[in-house]
Amino acid sequence: MRMQNTKTEDAAGRLIIASLEGTGTPDDAAALRAWLEESPENRREYARFAAMDAALSAASAADVDRAWSRLRAK
Repeated sequence: MRMQNTKTEDAAGRLIIASLEGTGTPDDAAALRAWLEESPENRREYARFAAMDAALSAASAADVDRAWSRLRAK
């Protein structure tokens, strides 16, 4: 995230995470939309976060499925 300062980076990161987790407020969503519209780099950064979130969710689901399979086998 090539932003002007760490405070702005932290705020954008919190907005992205809240969006991906579904915990953001309507004001958060509006702020995130504004940030995304600022630059293509911001949109790429959001896409990277979203891809990581999807990969982690898939890995977590696979671990749960594997655990249930092992439990059923006992």
